[in-house]
Amino acid sequence: MLAEDLLRGLSPAEAAALVSTLVYESRERTPRTAELPTGEVVARYGRLEDLWRRVRRAEESNLVELTRELDPGFAATAFHWAEGKPLEDVLIETDMAPGDFVRTCKQLLDLLRQIEDVGSDDAAALAAEARASVNRGVVAYTGL
Repeated sequence: MLAEDLLRGLSPAEAAALVSTLVYESRERTPRTAELPTGEVVARYGRLEDLWRRVRRAEESNLVELTRELDPGFAATAFHWAEGKPLEDVLIETDMAPGDFVRTCKQLLDLLRQIEDVGSDDAAALAAEARASVNRGVVAYTGL
């Protein structure tokens, strides 16, 4: 994602949404069709899926452990939370338990911090903004 510059030009909330597809894993056997929050996130997610397929083919041909699939099921939630929507509204939209929401946000924060550490200056700055927008309210107050 970083090498392909997929974060360039996104808002912090859009970046949080896109990055969330790498950490979120639905508990449902057959995940519901997820809606991505903006047209730009839809386009970048399509490019990320293409990249994932290339990685998967390389893993299969080299008989290495397969990377799990992308999951866009938390993208709209991450976007709305990062945009500043109240917790109650975010939870109603997702049907997630508060603990699951916080746990997923913490995983997202961890990956955003890693992007800050290794990304280009632009990607690192965007990841820092996205992390700050997600790390608020109940997410910031919990020690999970």
